[in-house]
Amino acid sequence: MNDNRNSIKILIILIPIILAIFLSHWSMTNNMNQ
Repeated sequence: MNDNRNSIKILIILIPIILAIFLSHWSMTNNMNQ
């Protein structure tokens, strides 16, 4: 059960980071297209 809680904490930390990287990468490619 402790491992499960730790993995959930890791997901909560990682998901916003991945989203931020994806959004910054998408905005960069979008600016290049313009």
